[in-house]
Amino acid sequence: MDKASRWTNDHDRLDEIRRQTHIAIAAKIDEDRSLLDLPKRNIHRWADRAGYMHGAYAEWLVFLDKPWPEIRSVLVADDEDARRMRQSSPFTGILSPWERRTIRESVTT
Repeated sequence: MDKASRWTNDHDRLDEIRRQTHIAIAAKIDEDRSLLDLPKRNIHRWADRAGYMHGAYAEWLVFLDKPWPEIRSVLVADDEDARRMRQSSPFTGILSPWERRTIRESVTT
């Protein structure tokens, strides 16, 4: 069975792409903790642009004040809460387009 046929639906496949993406993000942050500033800046920029703080981003902002091991555990976990949080991830900009494409292709092919 190929990788693409193991997904029962597109939502499951998308969840796995997000999880693999965040595993790669966690690996980069393991090497350079200063990258943790980027999701906070993203949240503030998005809130400024929208004129309000979306509930999911407010949740991330509080969560990003926790120790790195706790943050990391959510990035890589395969449970309902982690999947929910990754749907509104503020970690945009940590991976290159090439890295994201490679992950997406590795999950779907």
